[in-house]
Amino acid sequence: MWLFSRDPVRDFPFELGQPGPDPDPDPDPDPDPDPAPLWRLLRGRRKADGAPVSVFCHSLVPGDAAATALARAALKRLRTLRHPNVLGYLDSLETEQSLYLVTEEVTPLRRHLRLRPPTGAMGEQEVAWGLHQLLTALSFLCSSGLVHHALGLGAIYVAPGGDWKLGGLERAAATSDGAPPRPPGTPPRPQDPPELSDPARGQGEPW
Repeated sequence: MWLFSRDPVRDFPFELGQPGPDPDPDPDPDPDPDPAPLWRLLRGRRKADGAPVSVFCHSLVPGDAAATALARAALKRLRTLRHPNVLGYLDSLETEQSLYLVTEEVTPLRRHLRLRPPTGAMGEQEVAWGLHQLLTALSFLCSSGLVHHALGLGAIYVAPGGDWKLGGLERAAATSDGAPPRPPGTPPRPQDPPELSDPARGQGEPW
């Protein structure tokens, strides 16, 4: 009797971008990026109707269990959290080589601001509305008993309609867990919250 292994990608209801460089990279990258980004953002589409989606791809590199655990934690959080200002989860798939997270179509905030720099009164209103949506998402996390722990430009995305979406939930944890320790070998960065270097400063209100 012949046994044939099924290709999980072929049966997946979304067409996935091939693993590789970001198809539309930012020519002005973060001057202080994470040493090993968890995700590559690829384009995709729904097979049923051709609707565009975003595909976050994490390579399952042997010996990097910590990074894979963070990627799976982000997937789990997005799957269970539903809010208009949180990145919208659609589906996910894990193969032997990669972990795919399919979400609504979005653009990283850093790239959005480069392509459409906010100028004048309309630009100020756009940014103010985006910050309002971001704070609404953080308030939702707080009311759910969670703290983000990794808020920054890399955790914010923009939908085609201009709405800001909160992502980057790899380190989100229960408020009762306290501030997470700084990952080993990671130097401090200006945007890091002070409780990363001094956990005692993280005690008090969740915000």
